[in-house]
Amino acid sequence: MNDLGPKVTGTQANEVLAVKYLMNRIKTIQSKANVNQTLTLDHQVASGSYFLGFKPYGMVTTYRKVQNIVVRLEGDTTNALMINCHFDSVPGSPGASDDGANCVIMLELLSIFSSRETKSRHTIIFVFNGAEETGLRASHGFITQHKWVKDIKAFINLEAAGSGGKESLFQTGPGNTWLLRHYKAVQRPFAQAVGEEIFQSGLIPSDTDFRIFRDYGNLSGLDFAHAHKGYRYHTKFDSIDYLTKNVLQRTGENMLNLVTSLSNSFELDDLSAFSKNSSAVYFDFLGFFFIYYPKEVGAVINFAVVIFSIIIPFLTLTKATVNIHSKNILSETLIGFVSIVFGSGFSGLVCYVIAYAIDKMDHAMSWYRNTWLAPGIYVTAAVIAHILVFDLVELTLAR
Repeated sequence: MNDLGPKVTGTQANEVLAVKYLMNRIKTIQSKANVNQTLTLDHQVASGSYFLGFKPYGMVTTYRKVQNIVVRLEGDTTNALMINCHFDSVPGSPGASDDGANCVIMLELLSIFSSRETKSRHTIIFVFNGAEETGLRASHGFITQHKWVKDIKAFINLEAAGSGGKESLFQTGPGNTWLLRHYKAVQRPFAQAVGEEIFQSGLIPSDTDFRIFRDYGNLSGLDFAHAHKGYRYHTKFDSIDYLTKNVLQRTGENMLNLVTSLSNSFELDDLSAFSKNSSAVYFDFLGFFFIYYPKEVGAVINFAVVIFSIIIPFLTLTKATVNIHSKNILSETLIGFVSIVFGSGFSGLVCYVIAYAIDKMDHAMSWYRNTWLAPGIYVTAAVIAHILVFDLVELTLAR
């Protein structure tokens, strides 16, 4: 697919050549499938319109004859897990990482599952959509119009915002705790709940098909993206020349484990018992293992840490020294709290001013390509700003 060059929605490369390539590859897999497997290929052409709620105002988007290549691998039940990628790209970019690599991974997953002697417990639906870069249109056409949608109970979305690296779990849910239980099946987890908080806050002017499946399909899912070397994202350098085999191998193995776990899960039999699950705090520990817990537990942990940080200093005092030192402890606690609050704000302001000055000097995002610049430009400035605020607060309140 990389050799087709940019595959912009509406062009021959996307609407004819890419579709033909995918159809041929899928038909080859279909011809080699195990006799116990049932593989159905569907070529969907969809038209429609919808409101896309981008901040601050949103927009209405209309589409006509966008294409989806959809494959249904039957399981023992009709309940289905969907896995999605997109094969179109932005103008000027061959889209090797965004999102050709994930299409290749999905083709390999389809080949593996269809060659097994035994079926999965649940059906797996593979969606290769042809219009993501133009406003998430093909995913909307699929989730609102396709005949198999009624069987889908959960989904996995594969994306990219860079060129290679670890695939990061950066969006989950809604009601994600049962999904995260199955993410523990992957061998090399890489996930941070803070990424979800930042992405869903609207600070990042981008989105994925996850939004469409969640908002228009009323589905819960997991959203993954490669984000290494983001300066290649949506450029001519997002090519196969910069995408290593290790990236494909790692992501492929993780997705194989995850899809195997979800497609055989008991939750897909009856989601009503899990649909009200709360959101969760989740993270990996150095890629060795994965931890998650409900956000209510996270709130209790945070509250407990604050309370103990205040109480413990007093518990270390003897009765004879309580009156002498309690006033000092209260003073130090107040200084620390005020310093953190105002220091964080001032550090953020200093970094913003630096970024603004760099933009004005026509060196915007220079640190993004040369990441070694970031500590010197921003981290050092932020630390110095924080120290200055702490010293100022201490001098003011200690009087």
